[in-house]
Amino acid sequence: MDFDYLRFLAKVGAAYIHPHEKKATDILIQELKLKHGQKVLELGCGTGGTIVRIAGRFKVKMYGVDKLDEMLAMARQRIRITGLPRRVCLFKGNLSALPFGGATFDRVYAESVIGILSSRDIEAVLDEVYRVLGGQGCFVLNDAIWKKSISPEQVQVINRACLEDFGLLQASEAAWSVDDWHEIFRRHGFQVQSFLIEECLKPGNRSLQSAMNWRDVASETLSKAYKISGYLNRGLLFEKKKYSQLLKQHQDDGKYIESRIFVLSKN
Repeated sequence: MDFDYLRFLAKVGAAYIHPHEKKATDILIQELKLKHGQKVLELGCGTGGTIVRIAGRFKVKMYGVDKLDEMLAMARQRIRITGLPRRVCLFKGNLSALPFGGATFDRVYAESVIGILSSRDIEAVLDEVYRVLGGQGCFVLNDAIWKKSISPEQVQVINRACLEDFGLLQASEAAWSVDDWHEIFRRHGFQVQSFLIEECLKPGNRSLQSAMNWRDVASETLSKAYKISGYLNRGLLFEKKKYSQLLKQHQDDGKYIESRIFVLSKN
């Protein structure tokens, strides 16, 4: 996987790069149940949208890891303009070999990151998360997974096309449904709860944290500025048109996917 599409999204300042975007992020933040003084790690921190949203609301120490220079460059800029450099530390690294000691963190989270890794990398990342989490810690994921109705053959066809067009998988390389994911998480020592994001978004089901503060405004202004600049850059404009066309070709892929929140606690 070369992650070409993610590199493009970084260049145009995109944040909340997952189904249901900021609403799904707010559900994830609620499930983290953050407390003053905790250490929190984001796997695949991207352009830093969620880190800023958390660090701007809670007195916690934030850490982020990503493997793409383009993502980290945008995240650092976002953190700087929102006045959070002292509360956020970013690292370039591989999620299957985290640069932290054991039991370092109270909370770990990831958004549409674990599900697009290879099966072998997923197993390694789960081992690493278990290692760096403290005894009362939890790992919260917002991810898109395959519905039970899809066949392994359909998974292979869709993922092969996504790798060719975007440089990443649509979802797990195996046809893992929610039951498979639960079993994998348990095998790595976690107790598991999960629920559909769509259910949470139904009217009256959940009160989402949506009030804007000045850091949110600054963060969104940065994203909008880079989006506008993309229309003025011939190279980025070409990429935008290319990916817009490809996304239309892949729009039916979504009917095989469900978006879930997983809450994993150490046994």
